[in-house]
Amino acid sequence: MPVAFSYKAKDHNYRLMPDGRPSGITYSDDTYRFCVFETDCASEPLVSSNRDRQAIETKIAAYLTVLERRLFETHFDLPNLTVLFTSTTKTRVENMIALLVSKYPNFSGFQVFPTIISDSKQPEPGWAVKRPWTQVHGHLNLGES
Repeated sequence: MPVAFSYKAKDHNYRLMPDGRPSGITYSDDTYRFCVFETDCASEPLVSSNRDRQAIETKIAAYLTVLERRLFETHFDLPNLTVLFTSTTKTRVENMIALLVSKYPNFSGFQVFPTIISDSKQPEPGWAVKRPWTQVHGHLNLGES
């Protein structure tokens, strides 16, 4: 999805490609939540002064633009969108959340998720819906509408 926006006094033409296609959750009250997933393996810096270098803060700014302008409605024909980020460590997740504090506190959910090559035990099936996702101010529980 192409996203044009200004961030830190720079214009960006960003090609935003979620790591997971939009997925929907149906709730018992006939409402829906649609999600895209971003899997951070800590291979990109959180911030970068080099505009040509991919950084998490730029990706978050692109998602903020998608949410604020409701581009998911025109691009995916969806009524809502939740962006879910996973990363490899609690510290990295906390640093990602800190990038959002002043701009859009509940735009997303974050969780620590070990990579398949890490020594950490992989989570149980259904973990994404069963566990709460951390937000700037609270938690997001995908299992509840």
